[in-house]
Amino acid sequence: MGRKRFSSEQIIVKLKEAEIFESKGLTQVEAAKKLGIAEQALIRWRKEYGELRVAN
Repeated sequence: MGRKRFSSEQIIVKLKEAEIFESKGLTQVEAAKKLGIAEQALIRWRKEYGELRVAN
């Protein structure tokens, strides 16, 4: 099975979803699992894209 590549916009949306899940009491591991990504990907994305927002 090949790797799924996400665009910058998709990553930012997933980071927002992760924040919502975590604000509801889920752990980082559980949030990543709900998003269908690895916990390490979530951590790496936060470091790289944490300050970015999608332009509307």
